[in-house]
Amino acid sequence: VVDLGYFFDIPLYRPSGTAGFERYFGSSRNDLTTIVRDKAGAVVEEVPPGGRLRFTVPRLLELAGHEGLLDRPHEAAGSNKRPGSSGEPPIGRISGFELLVSIRCDGE
Repeated sequence: VVDLGYFFDIPLYRPSGTAGFERYFGSSRNDLTTIVRDKAGAVVEEVPPGGRLRFTVPRLLELAGHEGLLDRPHEAAGSNKRPGSSGEPPIGRISGFELLVSIRCDGE
């Protein structure tokens, strides 16, 4: 299970486009509704401020468009060189993989 939380701290800009000394800050715990989208950008969930951002690894992979990656051959890992093996790549659950999560704050 993966729990996510985030904070932001940005300068407020003057009408002239220059940054002032004031700052705008907040967090997913107290201030922001989080909109979870899938790889295609479709909204799949809205989490209110203070709501739990908790995902299983299979759910994150599904959102990323890689449903089932844990239990199918992971081609990027290369072939299995172990003597007596079929040579097929290991499954994602064994080889591991990298998953990047993008968080964007845009005022929508």
